[in-house]
Amino acid sequence: MDQASATLLAASVAAVAAVVSTIIGYVLSRRQELLKDQLQSNRMATEQLRGAVLQAEGAIRKSRMDAYQRLWTCLRRFPRDTPKPLPSSEVLATARDELVTWYYEVGGLVMTRPTQRVCFVLTMLLDRLAEEKLTPDGYRDLFDVASALRTHTTVDVYSRATSSLAPETDRPEADRRADEVAAKRGIEPPIGRDAESDRTIL
Repeated sequence: MDQASATLLAASVAAVAAVVSTIIGYVLSRRQELLKDQLQSNRMATEQLRGAVLQAEGAIRKSRMDAYQRLWTCLRRFPRDTPKPLPSSEVLATARDELVTWYYEVGGLVMTRPTQRVCFVLTMLLDRLAEEKLTPDGYRDLFDVASALRTHTTVDVYSRATSSLAPETDRPEADRRADEVAAKRGIEPPIGRDAESDRTIL
């Protein structure tokens, strides 16, 4: 190959290499732009979803607040200080009926699972206590479970938390009190601690 041919070949190779390099650079640049657009689109979709979730949670929280205010009215019969005289069997049966009515007509749809479980414990306890003469010890059990239910409702609507992101420090203690009474009275609510231990749901 003479010098002129070699020079021409080298120039051709360089030109092809330049074209290939340009094409590769364009493809990579375009790919980066597409990835950037996709990331931006994903971020926007995530923000929209987050906004929709927060809006839905706000609506549920408002519904819970309205429902729980009525529940607290039902539970006012069971204050911390033991009433004198103690509630009669008729009062306990009426309270049980009001709680069941509230559950099916007002609050059952918006309760969280832990709160629902304690509500069942209270309903079953009222059934038991309405069949016997209430004693101070029985009233203490009744108060403990009613108080646990009230505590659960405040956790559900964050009414005593500094933030919705604050840890649920009150719920474990409320569960402990309700569980102790349930074990003492032989009450087994149809909702367990997790899905595996659930039985029939009312």
